Amino acid sequence: MISMSPKLKSSTPSTKILVENNLNIKWQDKHEKIRRSINVIQSFIDGARINKKDFQLKFVVSSEDDVREIKEDWLEYLTGWSPLDILLMPEGINEEQLKINNKIVARLSVKYGFRFCPRLHIDIFGGAKKGV
Repeated sequence: MISMSPKLKSSTPSTKILVENNLNIKWQDKHEKIRRSINVIQSFIDGARINKKDFQLKFVVSSEDDVREIKEDWLEYLTGWSPLDILLMPEGINEEQLKINNKIVARLSVKYGFRFCPRLHIDIFGGAKKGV
């Protein structure tokens, strides 16, 4: 099983977060340049298909805009996948955020025929702490 988690536009760290964590602002540009590697992902998909292995593309989402981005900026350029290869995981680092986003993302998963992937690690261990 090959599991890939491509990063959406919303994953680019904000200037505020970078400054608060004493990180270099240049990270935004670097992140944006490397986060969308269609050729690399296509190579993994092709290799999985040739070798008769399973793969999945897991996207962290919080809105229908994120699903539109997945469809238009990612899936439109990839071949050899089916809707069951696509997992939507709700964005959130704590129980409160997930309570809201679980419902939104579950509905979007059904609407678009993708699989829903809960953040089980947060349900079990709690969120917003190192190692979870």
